[in-house]
Amino acid sequence: SRQVAMNVTTKPSRNGNGVTGGTVTIRGSSFAPGAAIQVSYAGIPNRAGSIAGSGATPTVQGDGTFVYQETWLCTSSDPADANVNVLVTAKESSDSCFAAQNIRAADVFVCTGGNPANSRRDGAPVHVAELHVRGCNAPR
Repeated sequence: SRQVAMNVTTKPSRNGNGVTGGTVTIRGSSFAPGAAIQVSYAGIPNRAGSIAGSGATPTVQGDGTFVYQETWLCTSSDPADANVNVLVTAKESSDSCFAAQNIRAADVFVCTGGNPANSRRDGAPVHVAELHVRGCNAPR
């Protein structure tokens, strides 16, 4: 059995009109070298069910690490959605091995006045999610 891990950070993203959403960055470790990673999100305000990530599918490096990044536009302007937890999952496509973390919707998906509800306008990371790991039965 092995333990996989991931660290998720978020920061506001910008276009010509200012901040309009956020960027999610996932750094995984102890995954199977060469494995393709599937990223998904559950609980995004105004989006039903689980949504597959649309960023480039990362391949795990020889040392078991990967980096995934995706930029989202806001999906809600309702302040009541700000404290909703969005579950981010990274899973090896050929195994049941995965890691999952919650991020606050306010840091990426909920915008008020064009800005993520609790973001810093300087683009610095605004949130680092708690780490959750799961043991994997596949040998490394």
